[in-house]
Amino acid sequence: MIRDFDLFCKLKMIKNPYNVLLGAIDSMKPDKLCCSACNAKHTLERHDKYHRDYIYIQNGKVITSSVAIPRLICSSCGSTHAYLPSCIIPHSSYSLFFVLTVLSLYYLKILTVERLCEKFLISISTLYHWIKLFRLHKRLWLDVICHATTSDITFLSKLKNEDGFLKLFFLKTKRSFMQTKGFTICSRRN
Repeated sequence: MIRDFDLFCKLKMIKNPYNVLLGAIDSMKPDKLCCSACNAKHTLERHDKYHRDYIYIQNGKVITSSVAIPRLICSSCGSTHAYLPSCIIPHSSYSLFFVLTVLSLYYLKILTVERLCEKFLISISTLYHWIKLFRLHKRLWLDVICHATTSDITFLSKLKNEDGFLKLFFLKTKRSFMQTKGFTICSRRN
């Protein structure tokens, strides 16, 4: 998988997540990317594509669209990779904007958990899974001491104004922010 964080802008300025995704895919330059298998530069080219669902919020409504995800092939080692812009959470249909919007509303306590889940068409277990994953990633980012003194809503507010956060998080943890696969979420309360 090739992750691209260069085109990501401040989260709070995103008006149409689907257009951001399409713009990132359209402006991708494979020859400028590095193969994640062999680290070769200037060896990637478009190879194929696959379709996946992309769930996002537009004007307060939950929208599911299909998006063509480009696959790249490395001429050096022959490995293939999906190209995922930063607004996509690997192994999830929900956009990063969607998840962070739901989490923001949860921490602001504007809606009850039941109403929040109804409004965004998610299960309560999905919401609590995101909360646990968010807290784990927050802790990884802020480290243990800073984590204890920073509220979840404060962290979300800072995150929306941070330009390089997603790239730095990926470099530090070798995982995309809010990516479930590869993380173990413990069930104890924090």
